[in-house]
Amino acid sequence: MKSKQLGIFVIVALTMMVNACSSIPGLGGGSDSDSANTGLVNMLTSQLGVSNDQAMGGAGALLGLAKSTLSSGDFAMVGKAIPGMDSLLGAAPKDSKLSDKLSTVLGDNAKKTTGLGDVAGSFSKLGLSPDMVGKFAPVIMSYAQSNGGDDVMSLLKGVWQ
Repeated sequence: MKSKQLGIFVIVALTMMVNACSSIPGLGGGSDSDSANTGLVNMLTSQLGVSNDQAMGGAGALLGLAKSTLSSGDFAMVGKAIPGMDSLLGAAPKDSKLSDKLSTVLGDNAKKTTGLGDVAGSFSKLGLSPDMVGKFAPVIMSYAQSNGGDDVMSLLKGVWQ
């Protein structure tokens, strides 16, 4: 009888350990997008009073601008500081019509000129006013700084300000 009870105890203990580990990203369950949702997205929703979708889409729009502006190495540093980058980028509204038109007229100078305009357009599609861009950026930079240090924060600041 004792060995049967010990066997049941071991099964219960192992089940509890597996369940606990499955909620930890990288240990068999949670994903990077879960980390983004619980970290950066929670900061944006709580500090700015926006919905989850607005937080993800707005962050994705700003990070998309960073991706198109920074070198791949610099953007990789940002990606390490902000888990769930793919989910955030995927949540950003897509519209490159303005960029395409201005790129034709302005050439290489269009990237900087249209970047924040595109982000403001994405924010509008999310039901956010364009002035929210200026409220999202500091929250994202603060989050990136706490996870990746001053260098990552400076990279983003250089793109957005």
